[in-house]
Amino acid sequence: MKKQNNGNACENLRNEVLEILERFQEGYTKRDISVVDSYMGELFNKDDVIIIGTSIGEWCLDYDDSKELVQSDWEYWGDVSINADSAIVSDCGDCVWVTVEADIKYQFGTDEAKYDRFIDFVKSYFDDNNANSRFSDQYKIAHINWVLTQVFWNRKDGERTYLWPLRISAVLRRFKGRLLFTEMQFCLPPANEIYPDVRLNFDESMTNDVREGKEKITEYINKTGHKCCGDIESMFNEFKEDYLNTSIGANDIIRQYFTNDENHCVIGYDLKAYQDRDAIAALIEEQRKKWLSMKIEAENTILRVYEATASLAAWGILGNNANKDNAMKMLLAEMKMLLNKETKASDKLFQIQRSIALMFRETAQHRQLDYCFKLEALLVKDKDHWKFSKLQFSFPFYYFFEGMYSVPEIE
Repeated sequence: MKKQNNGNACENLRNEVLEILERFQEGYTKRDISVVDSYMGELFNKDDVIIIGTSIGEWCLDYDDSKELVQSDWEYWGDVSINADSAIVSDCGDCVWVTVEADIKYQFGTDEAKYDRFIDFVKSYFDDNNANSRFSDQYKIAHINWVLTQVFWNRKDGERTYLWPLRISAVLRRFKGRLLFTEMQFCLPPANEIYPDVRLNFDESMTNDVREGKEKITEYINKTGHKCCGDIESMFNEFKEDYLNTSIGANDIIRQYFTNDENHCVIGYDLKAYQDRDAIAALIEEQRKKWLSMKIEAENTILRVYEATASLAAWGILGNNANKDNAMKMLLAEMKMLLNKETKASDKLFQIQRSIALMFRETAQHRQLDYCFKLEALLVKDKDHWKFSKLQFSFPFYYFFEGMYSVPEIE
């Protein structure tokens, strides 16, 4: 991939945004909940703000919910650290878009109480009064095996610390001379991009979380009128049909749906920023190998139109290409890739074991592999036609295990 383009913002605007990010970082470093009100008032637009978190139901679609998320992060989340040098800052006319790499520090420990909790988890599959007992025997065994693979990743005594990758993206607009956040999104990468965390109609708890997120979006649209309609709806409907259509060239997708400048950027599920046309085309081709279909309903799409720009946030479903016939082949290809990674032999073996367990779990239910994803975009008027300037794909986060990411333990 070519060297990162840091965006088209002039030096003064970039420095202004970096100062805002510094202030944002300060709050997440100090974690002083007594100042959360003044912090939010200084950085966020109180009249209309959205924060999309990492989990399924974290659609914070007003100021109070957004403040609650920030306060919850300070109280319970890991330590967030922003890499300001990685910031891409784009001047889009009536708004500013920024995306920045970050990491979050997570700590894990091992004690008998932890294992007792997982004993209870396994017992739940044999309890007739528990929803888990309703799964097929094949799925019960496959899921328990996958969970225990994660649990026994590290059995060392003491506390262990890791830095997990994170990306934060945001839209800012100027109010009375001050730039304020109007939208923000936190993203973690999927532990496995072929089989992401949140599968549609997978289990009762997950289904309830999915329903909660969708209901929040529908309620927000009904309350504010920020629904996808008009010329943008027409363009977006065509985009959804064409994006994964292999009969349409990836470069044709870029020409038809993206701005004709060097200011566009696509954030992939891997959290990497793809900016030049060749990189974006390669990303589209790679996504087409893994996904058969993209479905996003109008009632699950928030559209906020400004003047010459518009922001879009949507919840959708991706149909996986990993059916029973080719799941084994995809797994073998992944195993071959893992064997060639430059990492410790023990890490390679765990990652292979984890991928095998995950594949058997996902194919054990004999259903269509449909996964939830989030899509955010910034559109601009390009010769009277709406085009994507920024586009971001992400998968919601659900499971929380020590060995999810191939990152080294830190001191």
